[in-house]
Amino acid sequence: MEGAPIIVILGIVLAVAAILASAAASGGNQQRIRQHLVERGATDIFISKAWTPGDKDTNIYDVAFTDSQGEQRRTRCKICRSGWFSVQEIYWEDPV
Repeated sequence: MEGAPIIVILGIVLAVAAILASAAASGGNQQRIRQHLVERGATDIFISKAWTPGDKDTNIYDVAFTDSQGEQRRTRCKICRSGWFSVQEIYWEDPV
């Protein structure tokens, strides 16, 4: 029974580390999405993670922005992780 508190503490530390790693990955993905849109002349960009069930290696984001012609647009994109060192492509629901 003396080892039980250590196991609980270790479990909590691992859970917090997993949450922080997920948040860091999401922030990096959002930065890549933002950069992709800025390169195409978009402004007023708003990106939020869509919490949908599914593949743990796929992150889905709702995106709203003003395109280079001044039109407000909303779309969704996903970024799939295929490996630790692979480039993660952005797949758009609607052409951007």
